[in-house]
Amino acid sequence: MTTTFDQDGVLARLHRYQTMLVMGGGIAITVLVLLAAVLEVVASVMTYVARTNEEVSVDVRHVMDFTARATATLRNNVQNMELAWERAEAPDSKRLQAYIEAGKLVRVNASAAAPSLLVLGSTHQDDPAQAWRYIDLAQQMAPATAVIAARNAGDLSAYFYSPERSVLILAVAPWPGAEWQTRIAASRDSLFETLTRQNGRALLAADNPARNSAKGLPAFQWLAPYDSPLTGASAIRVAAPLIGRDQHSFSTLVFELPLASLAAKLPDTGLQGSCMILGADGSPIFSCQQAGGPQTLSEAQQALADGLGRSRQTTYLQGHVLSGWPLGDTSWTLVYAQSWQQIAKGVAPQIAVTALTSALIILATWLVLLLVKWRLLAPAVAQSRRVFENEQLSRILVETAPIGLGLIAVDNEQPLLRSPAMIDMARHISRPGTSLSALFARHFKQRLTLPGTPPVHTIRQEDLGVSTLDGQHIDLSVSIAQARYQGRDVLVTAFTDVTAKKRLEQQLREAHQAADAANAAKSGFLAAMSHEIRTPLNAILGNLELLAYSPLNSRQRDRLKTIQTTSDALLAIISDVLDFSRIEANELRLEDLEFDALEIASRALMIFAPVARAKGLTLLGEFEESVSLPMRGDPTRMGQVIHNLLSNAIKFTDKGQVLLRLTADKVARTVTIEVEDSGIGLTAEQQARLFSAFSQADASINRRYGGTGLGLALCSRLTQAMGGSLVVQSAHGHGSRFTLRLPLGAATGHPDLPRFESERVLLVAASPDCRSYLTRALCSWGLQVQSYGHPAQLQDDQLEGADTLILWGSRQTWHADDENRLVEKSSWVIDCTEDGPAEPVAAGRVLSASVFGLRGLAAALRYGLQGQPLAKAEQGISALAKPLKVLIAEDNAVNRRLFEEQLKRLGCLATTVEGGAKALACLEQEPFDVLLTDLSMPGMDGYELALQVRQRWPRSRRT
Repeated sequence: MTTTFDQDGVLARLHRYQTMLVMGGGIAITVLVLLAAVLEVVASVMTYVARTNEEVSVDVRHVMDFTARATATLRNNVQNMELAWERAEAPDSKRLQAYIEAGKLVRVNASAAAPSLLVLGSTHQDDPAQAWRYIDLAQQMAPATAVIAARNAGDLSAYFYSPERSVLILAVAPWPGAEWQTRIAASRDSLFETLTRQNGRALLAADNPARNSAKGLPAFQWLAPYDSPLTGASAIRVAAPLIGRDQHSFSTLVFELPLASLAAKLPDTGLQGSCMILGADGSPIFSCQQAGGPQTLSEAQQALADGLGRSRQTTYLQGHVLSGWPLGDTSWTLVYAQSWQQIAKGVAPQIAVTALTSALIILATWLVLLLVKWRLLAPAVAQSRRVFENEQLSRILVETAPIGLGLIAVDNEQPLLRSPAMIDMARHISRPGTSLSALFARHFKQRLTLPGTPPVHTIRQEDLGVSTLDGQHIDLSVSIAQARYQGRDVLVTAFTDVTAKKRLEQQLREAHQAADAANAAKSGFLAAMSHEIRTPLNAILGNLELLAYSPLNSRQRDRLKTIQTTSDALLAIISDVLDFSRIEANELRLEDLEFDALEIASRALMIFAPVARAKGLTLLGEFEESVSLPMRGDPTRMGQVIHNLLSNAIKFTDKGQVLLRLTADKVARTVTIEVEDSGIGLTAEQQARLFSAFSQADASINRRYGGTGLGLALCSRLTQAMGGSLVVQSAHGHGSRFTLRLPLGAATGHPDLPRFESERVLLVAASPDCRSYLTRALCSWGLQVQSYGHPAQLQDDQLEGADTLILWGSRQTWHADDENRLVEKSSWVIDCTEDGPAEPVAAGRVLSASVFGLRGLAAALRYGLQGQPLAKAEQGISALAKPLKVLIAEDNAVNRRLFEEQLKRLGCLATTVEGGAKALACLEQEPFDVLLTDLSMPGMDGYELALQVRQRWPRSRRT
């Protein structure tokens, strides 16, 4: 019950922590996301307001540039007019009289084409002579007026008047005409009132400074828009007093700016908001296209009074965001107002994106948390429940297990859990001061210190021998692995008593050793018997060879040939038995030479061609496209395996063909040799015992075909010794294919691949397989090939256009006359037959070569197409310049006598001794050219003799 209570308490805490993690984490993330959303909205609003102010500021700069240009133009005119006033000329009575006669009106211009200035006198002017200085001033300013009008694209509207408002000078361009002038003159009183006063007050207040106190420049007064009687359009007036040398004002200059020009510069951002221009006293000067209502105007005036545009640019007032910009020297302020509704509408897309993103994040968060709860935490709690249950089950299993099971603490080597079998075994173990658990723990720690030890958590299985209290020896099969249990490093230990098994294994080992010894004795016996049989057989063969040189009649010579043939067959069988015995005794020594694998295969085909032809079989070879294939290994043993496979293929094939195929894998560095026949084939059961020594496919094989059943077993052993593999694929009644794979070895040579210059070659071969194989090879050499199956298929014009004609293989299907026609019409003919020479032989323009391999064909093509000389035929061995001194070590007297006679016939001086010791004695007395030794001799054998000779006479190479 205690275990159940603890288990339930832990699981309840896990469930509570799970709920706190999911719900608390979800709420915290939700609050953070909402807070981030609020901050994002605030940032969006501030960004929107800042962007609006930035866009409005651009337009405000345009307005300020407009006012600055107007102020600069007016300032220049003020200065010019003040200078011109001081340069006044004496009154011209004629012009003054004309002014009076015209009704106090005169036009002044610099030229006929220049704009005119109209001088008007008021109706209440008492002394017309007072107008002279203004007429003179107009005359002086006429050229400047023309220049100003030209700069303004011909447009100009300005005027100036005397302080008492008795004289008014108008400058309007383009000139409106005489009708306009008459109308102006007729209504001059109202004109004077309109142009010189505003709202019943003078344009310039009496206390208005005439000069800017900071810079000493003329001070300008920007007036509210009005409907200009000069142009008939709304205009803004800029007024400035003209000061004479006596520092008194002699006139007021007014420059009219079209209100449309100013309106074009005002903000039009396309954003939500209201735009207006207020005077210094808060009076509205002008409203933009986006004009606000009375409430907006009232709030703008209040903000202006609070310093908007001067001490701060932006303020928040009664639900509006107001921004102000002072417009240069005009004393006006441009105010841009936006309500919170307008701002919300402007940032609605950002707010929507933020709200949607926040909602998606919150939704995804809760989905993830719920998935974590359902997919991770809930399964984890369930897994924890199973862990508790498994631990309880493990305790029960340990306590009820029939084998030794236990958990051992690594730190103090004490058992934490033990099965009854382990407790019982611990009572029987006799180890002074050491328990069974400590024995296991220390053994595990010792193994960790050994080099090459597997990782810590790897299961180690070893056999451990211990002694019991009664002195008996017990073998335990122990499996140990390191793990964690209740926060401690422990060893999980399992063992079984394998004493009986060990004793049985010991008995089996002893029996196996006895069997190996018997097998070695058998192999030794076979080797000795084979040697003893081969020794007299060699004597027989040698004497038969000598007998062949004797004068014999035909019957005697036939019998001698029969004896030689059967003796050779017997010698081959004995040699196979001896080689097999050497392999089983691990005494087979392989050569390590570099050789041409294609030459070995070609030579094997040439050797077995007569045998295949005698049985009416077709013997084919299909090799690499290269002429040579360098390989490193034992050429003799490789040839021995190929010969055996070809011999078997021909033996067990009654009709059809035998194919030897050789390919090389340059990547895997292997050579593959396949011997394929169309013979009797093998069943699966026969294939299973095919490579067993002295075993044949079935009992009838020996009766039908003969043989010992040792050849394929020997081939398999030789292949394994050379590091290769030999496998068979066969179907009963459908032939067999033996595949031999050998490593290429570290050969230094490179394959010989002929190269030609696209010469045209005609190929005639009766076999379709041969045509396909040769066409592929010749094309890889760079030749243009046309292949045919019969000479009659070739026309004379084809022969004339070809460089070489190749005749390949059997000619049984075509007539000799057809072949002769081809030979006569061709420039070069390469005749490849089964009995052709390995190296091509030339007879005029006809070259003869062998079909077994491509070496002869390549040499013939190089000779005919490239002019390379043919290899010279090997000459027979010539007579020796002086007799060779040959020492023979042979324990058999008959063989010694045989060697003497054979060497004597070869013209050598032979000395024979009975064993290796006597051979060394002879070598110490006199030098010999050649040492021939038997390998198996009593006392010092041939191997020891050769070793002694190499050590004493290292320069000798004729042993």
